[in-house]
Amino acid sequence: MAEQLITPLQDLAARPQERLTPQQAVDALCQDLVRDAVARDRVGGVPLAARQWIRDTGLLGLSVPTPWGGTGWSWSAISPLVRQVARVDSSVAHLLSYHYLGLTIPLIFGDAAGAEALLRRTASKQLFWCNALNPRDRRSHLRAEGPAYRLDGLKSFCSGSHDSDVIPTTAVLESTGELVIVILPTRTPGVDLLDDWDAIGQRQTSSGTVRFEQVAVQPEQIFYPSRQGSSAFSSARTLLAQLNLANIYLGLAEGALQAAVDQVRERQAAAPDQPKDPTQAVLARDRFAQLWVQLQGASAHYELALTELETAWQQGRALTAEQRGSTAITIATTKVLATEVALAISSAIFDRLGARSTGASHGLDRYWRNIRTLSLHDPVEAKLQEIGAFVIEGSAPTPGFYS
Repeated sequence: MAEQLITPLQDLAARPQERLTPQQAVDALCQDLVRDAVARDRVGGVPLAARQWIRDTGLLGLSVPTPWGGTGWSWSAISPLVRQVARVDSSVAHLLSYHYLGLTIPLIFGDAAGAEALLRRTASKQLFWCNALNPRDRRSHLRAEGPAYRLDGLKSFCSGSHDSDVIPTTAVLESTGELVIVILPTRTPGVDLLDDWDAIGQRQTSSGTVRFEQVAVQPEQIFYPSRQGSSAFSSARTLLAQLNLANIYLGLAEGALQAAVDQVRERQAAAPDQPKDPTQAVLARDRFAQLWVQLQGASAHYELALTELETAWQQGRALTAEQRGSTAITIATTKVLATEVALAISSAIFDRLGARSTGASHGLDRYWRNIRTLSLHDPVEAKLQEIGAFVIEGSAPTPGFYS
């Protein structure tokens, strides 16, 4: 196994091998990603080798219930694997984690038979789901045509769309004006994936635009979030999405801090006989300690939020509005802490390392660019407003696509 962990994925996949455990598969993935993380960040595009490795090793079925052919892992079990990937490549962590989020759509908004059919096929075929929901972009419209429907329009911020197998998206149902979710095979005729993602960070997430032109949609492919009544569980996916982002942020912070520490150690090893200034050594330790302590606090609060989320998810339809509200505030707090610490660490490492650390070959800027890009998709100020309303008025966030 030690040899496999340092072998490029394309070589590893080509040789006969025993079935890897999920942890072994992620270990191998991360060892491969770190080899060319800087180069891939520069060119952007699609991490095809990583995506195929994720398919081939069965990682796409981790959250699918065991009776339906999956592994049946809990969010608490999946979370550390996503964090591990985020430390070395937040784009791939983004793609993998949003696949798991996509699989919750039929569980929350569909009937049991429909959910089972979709998730069984996902596990058996190792189908990669992307994320094209973006409910704020209402340019896609669904119109009834006889017994079926037609989907037309555009959708922005469609993460992981390129090389995906399933595309869940939102559209305005013209007959009622409500926002519905449509789940389609990505290769459905009329689905056009545009290559227009040019953000400064998360460059390999393919989070650009998808165009829908006269896409045929069957009734069973449509899900109606607004028709779930007053069930608190109907908004559980939002809780998962918010905590998932915090997990990626913390992985980015951990990766940035470790990269900075590695540089310090490399410099010390390269000049072992160079006289050291004791005052400077103490200052350096203190400054790194400050970053580490901030990270430990945010990580501890994440674990608290993850425990609450797991409890809420296990409640299912029995989840109460009070439980949901309490969990939402805990997650919002974690989101603020993770955002602030990731932005702080990814910037402060340059102060700790000095001018030489800005060399393009090191690629340390990618940590800041990635957290800056990803955190702006759902601004932390919105979470502070929710927390402030809870502190002052005692009111929980109103459930929605982002709260």
